[in-house]
Amino acid sequence: GNYYKSHLPVVGKMKDETIKDEFAENFLQSFHRAAMGHLLVNMLGEGISAMMSSDSSDYGVGFRVVRGPDWKWENQDGGEGFLGTITEIGGPGLTQPPIKGVNVIWDNGCKNLYRAGLEEKFDLRVYDIASDGTQHESVKCDGCSAETIRGIRWKCSECQNSNLCSQCYSNDKHDVNHQFLRYDSPEPKKIFKVPKRSESQKVQAMGIFPGASVSRGRDWKWGGQDGGEGSVGRVLSLEDTGNSSYRSSASVQWPSGSKNVYRLGHRGNVDLKCTKATPGGFYYRNHMPIFG
Repeated sequence: GNYYKSHLPVVGKMKDETIKDEFAENFLQSFHRAAMGHLLVNMLGEGISAMMSSDSSDYGVGFRVVRGPDWKWENQDGGEGFLGTITEIGGPGLTQPPIKGVNVIWDNGCKNLYRAGLEEKFDLRVYDIASDGTQHESVKCDGCSAETIRGIRWKCSECQNSNLCSQCYSNDKHDVNHQFLRYDSPEPKKIFKVPKRSESQKVQAMGIFPGASVSRGRDWKWGGQDGGEGSVGRVLSLEDTGNSSYRSSASVQWPSGSKNVYRLGHRGNVDLKCTKATPGGFYYRNHMPIFG
């Protein structure tokens, strides 16, 4: 699908897949200078700054993310619009709150530590929160008629009881000149005003979507199910994992013809990496929550 770049939340620059000693040292020094507090997710919209806190130390694990407002790591992510997955809150030595860094595995297979509030810098925005089971029960999407919206909910502030799921919101269902509110949780206190879509910039989402070519990734534990190291399969669809983790797995067909479902964010695990990414729609950049 697509996403609006400036509408999403924010969750670092190494040219290889390991953290350089200098970066890690500076990161740790800055971390230990930081004040104690809770893990926060900042949701920024049209001049409005808000915070969402969670008592869970693993809040955000499994979230699908894109580069955020303070990104300076060139194309480590694959380029603007390419997706990754938060696999761990914190990292080596980052175990005490406030934990202001997160590990991300990008769909291209690169893994690194990124700033999530460290020195007031935010490297990531959240593309999808559905992997943690967030859903808005009995809230129907007016675009696709889904009876329950999973992940972020978008509600028109100018029409009575008009709601969209993220895919329909990014596909410009409903009037793009209307003001919308973003619901990051079913809880009423977690509501954020975003700019009008007609005045906002869209970004093409890329990565592991249906049609993408993939091979075994960092968390692969399925032996020779893929046909062996280096085998390339094709993504058929994104799938839910059980009844409480949505869009957190991918169905893949391998050259042998065998099919199976693999983790793409479920409990922070990523079994696959892209060898050829495909478009997944769009998103409004500044409408998405900033992770941190």
